[in-house]
Amino acid sequence: NKLEAFIFETRSAATSGGKFSELIKNDECVSFLNAAEEWLYDYENGGAKDDVTKDDFVNKYNALIQELEPSCSDYRKALEEERMKKEKELEEGAAKAAAELEASGGKD
Repeated sequence: NKLEAFIFETRSAATSGGKFSELIKNDECVSFLNAAEEWLYDYENGGAKDDVTKDDFVNKYNALIQELEPSCSDYRKALEEERMKKEKELEEGAAKAAAELEASGGKD
């Protein structure tokens, strides 16, 4: 689930010296992540499962992003820039491969 993955990845970066960890204000960030994880595990351990909807998870994720903005915004921005760079490289590689395939008459 997206919320759980986000919690684990961000906490790992904040506490284990992961990629771009120097951009995280650790204490603030970890306290918000811990609270979100508690909410998640309360749900998973039988706390009002029938009352929690997909929208609740989406809202919790979005609220966590907002709460982390002051302490993790530079970290999240760096991750997004890296993701966009990789995506661009993949698109350029695909375009080059398509052009080479077309130039060869469609033969490998």
